[in-house]
Amino acid sequence: MALIITIDGTDRSANIQNDSFRIDDVLTEGINTCSFSLFDPTNTIQPQEGEEVIVTLDGTKIFGGEITQAPKEAIAPVLLKF
Repeated sequence: MALIITIDGTDRSANIQNDSFRIDDVLTEGINTCSFSLFDPTNTIQPQEGEEVIVTLDGTKIFGGEITQAPKEAIAPVLLKF
């Protein structure tokens, strides 16, 4: 399975910590959400509020939205939680 996560048009799939990735699919009229931790060994990735996030699985879009919160929390020397 090919899971592709783009942030503001840039493929960040290789930077996502696998066990942190989550999509909450609300069955009612609520808003679906997506969350993840980003691995950034170069400290150059700076997601900003308002940037578009698209998640595709095997070429099919399974989530689309924009960043509403991008708190940066260093939880290891090169692991940042957004």
